Amino acid sequence: GITATLDHNRRKDLKNFEVREIPYDPQPRYALHDKPHTDQEILKDFQQNKKVLVVCNTVASARDRARRLKKLIPDTVCWHSRFKLDDRLKIEHDTLQKFQQPGPQVVVTTQVCERSLDISADVLVTEIAPISSLIQRIGRCNRFGECSRFGPKQMGDVYFVKPKNKNPYTKHDHAAAKKWIASLPQQPLSRHDLNHAMLQHATSTTTAHNCPFTDQGGYAYTQAYRQDGYTVTAVLEKDIPTFLKLTQNHQPTDGLTLPILYNNDKPPPKDPRLPHYYYVAQNHYDNFA
Repeated sequence: GITATLDHNRRKDLKNFEVREIPYDPQPRYALHDKPHTDQEILKDFQQNKKVLVVCNTVASARDRARRLKKLIPDTVCWHSRFKLDDRLKIEHDTLQKFQQPGPQVVVTTQVCERSLDISADVLVTEIAPISSLIQRIGRCNRFGECSRFGPKQMGDVYFVKPKNKNPYTKHDHAAAKKWIASLPQQPLSRHDLNHAMLQHATSTTTAHNCPFTDQGGYAYTQAYRQDGYTVTAVLEKDIPTFLKLTQNHQPTDGLTLPILYNNDKPPPKDPRLPHYYYVAQNHYDNFA
């Protein structure tokens, strides 16, 4: 399979190339809840031996939720893109291993979980996001029907949470997602049901709606692609000596780099010893909290 979120036009194009579409499993898997799921309720899930995946729309939101949950569940994992590459790969590997082992687990993450990762949770708590993102996130819940260990008709619980702000998406994205959630039947749903609902409420969004470059005709003016700015590549202050040593020995340095948010009002510092396109990250970036 390629993806779970193809629209009508792309499906039609692929069929012209004789690409076979695999039908979705009609077996109900999800119980959807359009309401918050508190930290205390997540603690209760954990105590019931469940695996909980919390998906936030921004790194800041994920860090905040992970800090609170870590006070209740010390083994809570926070997994997002703003770690050093080596650390991010280790967290990803450890997370996958923990999800494959028996026992409870709580992971707080961001859009990084929407990639084709072989993980499945008993409970999914997700901030409201574009419909295609919600579909991908829901696909990380009760993925293999493993919730049946709690009972023959036990569904994976999915909770939709209103985020503090719309970033990094648009008002249009949030409005469409809310309308889609409200339209879903109040009964256990299958992957087939979710896909059908997505296609029924697919928007006629054009490329120009999403891309500032094409939105301005033949000209392009500088502007932020996302409302909360953009990231640049950086090296932690404490890692600079190691980075320089690796560079001197002609060894890879990618594992020491990480993305940090660029603030126009207060740009991150630079170090003349580093390549000109690298910035210096304060050491607190080394800790999700």
